[in-house]
Amino acid sequence: MIIGNLWPDENVTSSLKSLQRMVVTDLFRSLNDYDLSDIIFRDKIGLSLNTKKVECDYYEYLKGDLNPINQFRGEYMSQYDFADATRAYLERKYYE
Repeated sequence: MIIGNLWPDENVTSSLKSLQRMVVTDLFRSLNDYDLSDIIFRDKIGLSLNTKKVECDYYEYLKGDLNPINQFRGEYMSQYDFADATRAYLERKYYE
């Protein structure tokens, strides 16, 4: 899933898998350097974000806070194709 989201137009090769492993290792190393290693965790499924450890207006909106949707101006991770569905959802909610 990481490869598909970060490199959507690339064929999955052993070198791309190796690059993905290096990126994940670097991410964990960087988080550890700043005492943030508990933000992302590994489980049997893969990597997950501990949403209780981050502040995010989207998560606040999902909990029922309407302030983030009132501030939404159409911009939501537009550089990532995987965010298109969420962006469309937010646009619908904004115009309701």
